[in-house]
Amino acid sequence: MVNSIINPHGSKLLQLELLNYLACDFLTSLGYDGARLRISAPRRGAKKYDIAQPQSKERIELLRKAKTAGALFAVTHNKHLSSSDFFKAGAMDDRKKLSDAMLKDKRTRFERQKLRQKAMAILSAHGEPTPEKIKDYTAPAMQKLYEWKFNKKSMESREKLLKAYLSAPIPLKDPDWSTSEEIKLKELLTEDMYAKDTALGVQLKQTANAITNNINDIDNGTHPELLCALQLRKEDESEGDNQRRTL
Repeated sequence: MVNSIINPHGSKLLQLELLNYLACDFLTSLGYDGARLRISAPRRGAKKYDIAQPQSKERIELLRKAKTAGALFAVTHNKHLSSSDFFKAGAMDDRKKLSDAMLKDKRTRFERQKLRQKAMAILSAHGEPTPEKIKDYTAPAMQKLYEWKFNKKSMESREKLLKAYLSAPIPLKDPDWSTSEEIKLKELLTEDMYAKDTALGVQLKQTANAITNNINDIDNGTHPELLCALQLRKEDESEGDNQRRTL
């Protein structure tokens, strides 16, 4: 059984194999050693190949990992590669880098906020540390105040930590993690991706801006096409709004 998706020329190979067998059998019937010329068509299991449907998460992930022409051929099996799949695959690495950076920033802010709260609690309980009051501060308390000001830990003596603490200004409060940032992060982490999130989306936006700025230079034949496309989009959006209201 030949899988035409994996190997579109597999049937031809089997035909050649059959013709080879017939020719070898004929040579054998004439007294020659036809078996020495017998050749079988190569066979491989379907599990060796990763088959993914166009515009699927699996295909986009495989395209992202493909670095050579051979790897791209293995993913697409010489089938049509849509621009949507291609640009989405290219945007995945950028999205991951940005989402990783935002996650790191989010964790850092929360850790700094917790550290600030602990430092404020220590200062509220014991007051501002001074050389005269150093004995009122335990080593862990001075270490925490030092960490708050310098954003790093130290196991030095209380006297050295106090000297460093008094020499540094009060650190600025980190901005709270906003709702807009959380929404942006969730959009980056979601599996869904739209054209506007890819390089194709940037190109389309630039084209739209160019058309807007040079609308008077467009030929008369293009004007009706643009108007028709915009009108169809407006009708689709209105139909979608009506369906949501019905639901």
